[in-house]
Amino acid sequence: MNYKKNKFKIVYYIFIINILFDIVTGFLPTGSTLAIIRGIILYIIIMSVLWQHRHEKFPNYTILFLFFYLFILTFFSSDRFISQKIFAQVMLSIFMYPVGYYLVKNITILEKFNKTIIVVAIIIVINTFVSTLLGYGFKYGQNQFIETGNLAGHALLTIVYVTLILLFVLRTSNSRVKNLFLSIVFISLIFISILSLIRTIISSLMIGGIIFYYYDSNKTRFLKYLPLLFIVVVFFSVTIGGPLISFLESQFSVRKKSYETSIITKELRYEETLIVWGKALSFSDWEISLFGRELFNSMGKYANWTYGNRQLHVDYNNILFGSGFIGLLIYLLMYFSFYKKFKYYEKKLLTNLSNPYFNSIRGMFYAFLFLSLWISFSGQMYGITFRSINFFYLGAFTSLLKDFSMKYLSQDNN
Repeated sequence: MNYKKNKFKIVYYIFIINILFDIVTGFLPTGSTLAIIRGIILYIIIMSVLWQHRHEKFPNYTILFLFFYLFILTFFSSDRFISQKIFAQVMLSIFMYPVGYYLVKNITILEKFNKTIIVVAIIIVINTFVSTLLGYGFKYGQNQFIETGNLAGHALLTIVYVTLILLFVLRTSNSRVKNLFLSIVFISLIFISILSLIRTIISSLMIGGIIFYYYDSNKTRFLKYLPLLFIVVVFFSVTIGGPLISFLESQFSVRKKSYETSIITKELRYEETLIVWGKALSFSDWEISLFGRELFNSMGKYANWTYGNRQLHVDYNNILFGSGFIGLLIYLLMYFSFYKKFKYYEKKLLTNLSNPYFNSIRGMFYAFLFLSLWISFSGQMYGITFRSINFFYLGAFTSLLKDFSMKYLSQDNN
């Protein structure tokens, strides 16, 4: 089967470009020219891919509905620049779904993108090591045991998706040397995640790993990594065991309140949810309930400046406040359409395909789909790097299943 050859080779490096921008732009003031240049470069890449595949059927029309609906609403904002700027950020990552769908037509192309994810993982590990060594950037805990430079907030969530992709590569690769190296990088990312004690990162890695493991056809294969894990644990225990335990105790004492169930009702995310949903469900102003107001420009507007300039954090609250129940419905329908399209090809292949990638692809797709909805509760809708990876691979995995089904049906007909 012949596929269009991608003319824009730079697209293979889009994730590397993103993580480097995350690191570099942290040294610059918010809203710097470099951040704008980043957005322009990424949109040029995305539009170039979409133009190259303009004669193919668009993979998800709900994305287009969401795009035009939200774009129209930006013109009703009291600050169009803010609304349209954040709108561009949000849609940039979502448009990575068709990019992944169009480009990843076979395993060979997927492996090319996986290699760039490996590079991103290495950059994250090196960045953490150098930041800690030089003592700059975002600090964990009350001491300076570990620092991550400019990777903080939504930028740090990139670790979740990069770690899961490494797990996918480890599961599907048969190279011992490569797997040994990737295992070291993988464990380093897990190590960084544990040290952070950030609920969203740790819970997302656990949930994603469980979903992937559930769909894996050869669960016993994971057991072979236990000896390596044991060796690494022993090594760290002997070399930095004491300082590590002291750090974890210090870090947990700082963040233990965030792990207490009772603290949830005291968080501003909980309070903003009650306010936004209470107003929307009251239908005291049906136009606002249906269509929202001030898209992506909620600072001070959802609670009459009770919380100052604080933006809404929970993604669902953000969408509901800015675009009403119609916008929230379209947004959720987009995710449902991702699921429905993938499920369509999955059903065709479920009992007929022995491809070793099949179950691993299923596991990663469902992990990424669920995690995207899960992480939205923490409020990271404006993040570009990790959401670009998420939507790209959702499209890529769906495209691969379509490719598998077409090959299977053609063989069956012959």
